Amino acid sequence: MKTRKSIYELVETSDTLPFDVSLHSVNYVPSHWHNSVEIIFVLRGSLEVTVGHMQQTLSEGDVKLINSGHVHEVIGFHNNIIATFLIPDTFIKGNIRGVEHAYFDCDSSTAGKESRPALDRIRQLLAEMVQMNYKRGEVYELEMRIRMLSVFSTLMQRFRTEEPEGEGAIKEKYMDRMLRIINYIEEHYQESITLQEIAEQEFYRCRIYRSF
Repeated sequence: MKTRKSIYELVETSDTLPFDVSLHSVNYVPSHWHNSVEIIFVLRGSLEVTVGHMQQTLSEGDVKLINSGHVHEVIGFHNNIIATFLIPDTFIKGNIRGVEHAYFDCDSSTAGKESRPALDRIRQLLAEMVQMNYKRGEVYELEMRIRMLSVFSTLMQRFRTEEPEGEGAIKEKYMDRMLRIINYIEEHYQESITLQEIAEQEFYRCRIYRSF
C-alpha cells in the first residue's frame, strides 16, 4: 500500500473563542493532522472520510469525531454542507480533568441503538453552536464554552474507550518530539526563534552548514 504524505495543520482560533466553529462545503481536504479534536457534523449531502487507512461515507445527520493526532482526508459529494468543530488540545486539557490520554469512538454511522440518545444530545449542542456562531449575542463566548464542555461531558461518559491498534494516530518514532517542537513554535511565534534554540529544547547539538 502506498503511503500518503500528510501535512500538519496549525489550528488558529479567534481572540474571543478558544476553539473553531465553521460552516462550509468541502470538495477535497488532503491528508493532514493537527493537535486538535475535530468533529464533523454533516448537514447536507455526503462525504468520504479516511482516517488512517479506514475509509467511510458520512451522510446527512452523521456526526464523526476525529481524535487529535490522527491523519485524515475528506472528499465531499452532492453539494454538501458541513459544520466542523476544531478543539485544540490546550483547551481540552485545560478544562477537563483526566482527558490527557482519552480516546473517543464517536461515529453515528457505525454506532448502535444504545448510543442514539447521546448522539442526539451532541447533535443538538453542535447545531446550537452553529447558530450562535452567527448571531453573536452578549454572552456568546460563555454560551459557546458551556455547550462545548457539555459535548465533552457526553463524550467522556458515553464514547470514551481504549485506542485500537493501527487506528490512524501518528506513530512515528519522533512524534512526541515533533509535537513539542510545534508547541514551542506556537508559544513563541511572536519572538525571534533560532534553530539553535529549538535544538536546545530537545537537548541536541545543532550544526548549521553554510555554503558559500
